[in-house]
Amino acid sequence: MSEAQASAKANVETWGALINGVFRPAASGKTFPTFNPGNGEVIAYLAECDEEDIDAAVRAPSPPIRPGRKRPAPPAPSCL
Repeated sequence: MSEAQASAKANVETWGALINGVFRPAASGKTFPTFNPGNGEVIAYLAECDEEDIDAAVRAPSPPIRPGRKRPAPPAPSCL
């Protein structure tokens, strides 16, 4: 890896997988680069998820469904 690549990698954020509302690294620790399509520069490293991460996401509890509005909708304008 060249010195420029090493310094570029140091300035780029690494994002984990969003599982149950929390960003966490892949269980394997692997990441892959995401590129800016305009100039080809690496803009971030993302978690490279595998079966263990998918199982964790599937087992994560779902957020509760919020109830609908308790007020009736306002009346439609008379011009309709």
